[in-house]
Amino acid sequence: MLNTVKSRNTGRTTLGFTAFLTLLLGINLFAQTFSVDSKDGRNQASFISDAPFEKIVGLSSGLDATVMLNINNITEKPMGKVKVPINNMVLPLIV
Repeated sequence: MLNTVKSRNTGRTTLGFTAFLTLLLGINLFAQTFSVDSKDGRNQASFISDAPFEKIVGLSSGLDATVMLNINNITEKPMGKVKVPINNMVLPLIV
């Protein structure tokens, strides 16, 4: 009788662990990460700083970017990060 109870508990533990692992892996099943890393200046971003006393329009190159999207529903928790080195910023126009 004792062995039967122990066997049932082990089965429940294994089933619970399997369900947890499936849920954990299923969360990111459709997520894809896209990266951009170009040091040759082909990746550019423009920016506008509309401060009260002056408007600054600039351009920056050499971006590093990472975007993580769910390809089945891109509106569901999109995440991303863009890094721009300060020495690559060009401020050609102060309006």
